Amino acid sequence: MKRVLYIEDSITLVKIVKTFLEDNGYNVTTVDNYEDAVKLIDENDYDVIVSDIILRGINKTGYDIVKYFRKNKSEETPVIVTSTRGGRGVVVASKMSGANQFLQKPFNPEDLLKIIEEEINK
Repeated sequence: MKRVLYIEDSITLVKIVKTFLEDNGYNVTTVDNYEDAVKLIDENDYDVIVSDIILRGINKTGYDIVKYFRKNKSEETPVIVTSTRGGRGVVVASKMSGANQFLQKPFNPEDLLKIIEEEINK
């Protein structure tokens, strides 16, 4: 079973996405902040990381999680970032942080699943 780390601070979105991905055969771990994400990244291996850009807590973002993951864990594991903010600047910043894909919110969980499967199967 493929493992997903989903970093998101919207409880509603976490419930929807987690349930949908689990119903499609994924093992999903969720956290809502940078500190917990880094701890899980250090202690576990994941097949894909999905992170919101804006998180609660200290002044760390999803970009910081991606950079930490790329530096300390894996250059190969797919990382997808999400945000309500869109536009070219966000897409470029996502790629520069090391993310493979950007998905603007609101999104359909099916679209996220499609991106996850495309990235895992590359």
